[in-house]
Amino acid sequence: MADDSLVKLKVDGDVFEVDFNDLTLDEVGVVEDMTGKSVQDIDWNSARGMQGLLWIAMHRRNDRFTLEDAGRLKFSSIQDPEEKERPTGGARPRGKSGAATS
Repeated sequence: MADDSLVKLKVDGDVFEVDFNDLTLDEVGVVEDMTGKSVQDIDWNSARGMQGLLWIAMHRRNDRFTLEDAGRLKFSSIQDPEEKERPTGGARPRGKSGAATS
């Protein structure tokens, strides 16, 4: 059974993991301030939710990586680490059911 609290992200070929059970209060607070929502109400699949998630993952490796840096990432640089490489690159938008859309 997969651990639903663990999220894997692939950005420009580097794989990052974020365990929602391991988030710090500071990390959550920054994302809550950015989104204006409590952590329970954040849509992690939205642009701002994803920006927060990317910031957490990348800031843990490089403390100079800012929330603004995360916001400047191109959607095409983010991949699903479980998906095989596609020639066009980039993650495909997903519908509410989680299925990839074309």
